[in-house]
Amino acid sequence: MNLFKIATFLISVLPIATVTNGQEIRYDFHQLVLESEVVIDEDLTVQDTFDPSIEVQVASFKERVAADFVQRNLSEEFAGLDLKVKTIPTRSHYAVRVYGFNESRNVAHVIDQLVKAGFSPVKIQ
Repeated sequence: MNLFKIATFLISVLPIATVTNGQEIRYDFHQLVLESEVVIDEDLTVQDTFDPSIEVQVASFKERVAADFVQRNLSEEFAGLDLKVKTIPTRSHYAVRVYGFNESRNVAHVIDQLVKAGFSPVKIQ
């Protein structure tokens, strides 16, 4: 939408003058535009805020064979990411985890795909 269309829309929607408590209030379109300007910090990038050590735990199993099976089956689905089976000695479990993310939307996409596949993933930071 170009600036002329925006101005036309605002002029048609905003009342030119309203009365409140006997005082007439006038709107200045140009002042409204200046006051509603949003300044974006150009120094802030996605890489500055993303933590690359994030992992998504797919599932945890008592048997290593089950964890290896899930890892093999998901490795094709998530090509470009890394999968590992992590041994959790305190609980005698084997956790399948996805890692190697480079942006937060990839993390969200993987979590969505895992939920659709019937897993209950956990994001680990």
